[in-house]
Amino acid sequence: PNGVDPLFLNDRVLDLPNLSGAIHIIFASAFVKGKGLKEIILAIAMLRDKGYNIDIRAVGRGLPFRNENKKYLQEIETIANQYDWVHLENYMNKRDLKMLFRESHIFVMPSKPETFGLVYLEAMAMGCITIASRNGGFDGIIKDGVNGFLCEEGNENELSDIIKHIRTMSEAELLIISKRAMETATELTDKRVAKNYIDSVFNTSK
Repeated sequence: PNGVDPLFLNDRVLDLPNLSGAIHIIFASAFVKGKGLKEIILAIAMLRDKGYNIDIRAVGRGLPFRNENKKYLQEIETIANQYDWVHLENYMNKRDLKMLFRESHIFVMPSKPETFGLVYLEAMAMGCITIASRNGGFDGIIKDGVNGFLCEEGNENELSDIIKHIRTMSEAELLIISKRAMETATELTDKRVAKNYIDSVFNTSK
């Protein structure tokens, strides 16, 4: 794993807002097909059709050094234009992203298998209830129902069920998961991860 920037460990507030009102979801990544943004929007649309008050802020359009598929990006923008509850944001620096995490309830990115998604840790560090992909590069960090939730990538039906389940949880239950997420991130700061790597190298060479 990579380590989370201590920036995300400062000024945290362990006080998840009550989800009985609007649920604010955040996604942060390049707008590419494997990250699951389209499926997230479709899952939320299903829930809104059932009366759930949910919005999503997707951050990362124009992310530097990532080649966005123009056709896929246009598809996302076309879908987003149909809904006033979808907000597409350009890439932003970590300090601004940190503030959006603080204002959000749930971080979702059920992407296809990848080595490690540092943005998950950043969201967890800020106390967001985090949903990652099952059998991806992060399910060794998130324990389903303990410090976050896991979902099959590309499965908007399962994703909508998970969000519905989160909505039914009590504030006390959500705070426990939020606290565990923050504790997980605290154990994986960049300095601690680097030290673990160095210790592993020296122990192996002995």
